[in-house]
Amino acid sequence: MLFKTHYTNMIALIISCLLLSVAPVCAADNKSNILNIIVGTYSNTSLAKEEQGVFLLQYDTDKHTFKEPMLVSNAQNTSYTNYDKTTKILYSVIEEDAGRIASHQWSKNTLSLEPIDSISSFGAYPCFININPSSSQLAVANYNSGNIAIVDYDPQTGKFKRNTQNYTFFGNSVDLKRQRRSHAHWVKWSKDNKYLYTVNLGIDKIFIKSVDDTNHTLSDSKVALSLPPGSGPRHMAFHPNMKVAYVINELNNTLTVTKVEKSGKLNHTQTVSTLPKGSQSISQAGHMQISEDGKFLYVTNRGDNSIGVYAIQSQGNVELIQHIDTQGEWPRFFLITPDGKSLLVANQHTNNISAFSISNDGLLSFTGNDVIISHPVSLIPVN
Repeated sequence: MLFKTHYTNMIALIISCLLLSVAPVCAADNKSNILNIIVGTYSNTSLAKEEQGVFLLQYDTDKHTFKEPMLVSNAQNTSYTNYDKTTKILYSVIEEDAGRIASHQWSKNTLSLEPIDSISSFGAYPCFININPSSSQLAVANYNSGNIAIVDYDPQTGKFKRNTQNYTFFGNSVDLKRQRRSHAHWVKWSKDNKYLYTVNLGIDKIFIKSVDDTNHTLSDSKVALSLPPGSGPRHMAFHPNMKVAYVINELNNTLTVTKVEKSGKLNHTQTVSTLPKGSQSISQAGHMQISEDGKFLYVTNRGDNSIGVYAIQSQGNVELIQHIDTQGEWPRFFLITPDGKSLLVANQHTNNISAFSISNDGLLSFTGNDVIISHPVSLIPVN
């Protein structure tokens, strides 16, 4: 068994929450050092269904230690999640051939997530979901079917509306194993909500659609950036303070830096390797996140099992300052804690989440602490 359920701890936590007259996940005040994290996982056929799903994990940000994870939902293959902190509703993709989007809310009586609604993702194997509260829409990227879907929803109830926009991309590239057809891997609105970006691993392109402010419909797709054949772009991230965007490329293990033009198009300025110098590892770039102050960028390498740390310079270009072992295999995802002092890595193949401290210069140090959860692939704070 890959986790243990401590009923006494669970009951104590529930009683504590009820006494405080708050939701089952205790709302910590600003001085609290306990961070509540939702962990999405892939299903594991060796485990009973009731022993896998979505977990609540508590992390002590002062001591860099974990409490025992608690199963809060049996939803399977929740590979990516978003959380509305105002309404306390969780939105997730169910990454299966008949892909779905699901919404959950905290139970009033037990420490669990109860289903609200579910709808088709209108594609196969959805792998990314983004919420746009200002337009009451969410966007989902369907990897296997190569399309994105835009779904209207009610942010107060978490229920989905049935009027959906569906956009399919066509094409291929040079990697005969991974790029025989379109593979949408990431989709997100720009910070000003003027554009919707889609990262397509199968075509080596990033597409852009303009947003109609009145009815929230989208224009035809245009190419915002073409990457070298075989790059396999996976995720994108916007700098918090500069008009700069970063693209992590899964197949050739590179990080691309771009300037964001007024038109929304992306102009390439720099490309660097995500791997340590001289690495011969068979690897795939995984996840990327920028520190809240915009000074550092972090990427993971699945196979090399390392984190690359980059200092962000004044114009947005990056300089490598560290590579460090992830203390596990296949680091698919990681979370920088809201206080900016910890980085938690979900190592999918070794079933563990490892904790690193972040120093003022952006460098990482392994704390010596990790926690066991089966096939962790998504982490999101819910305090």
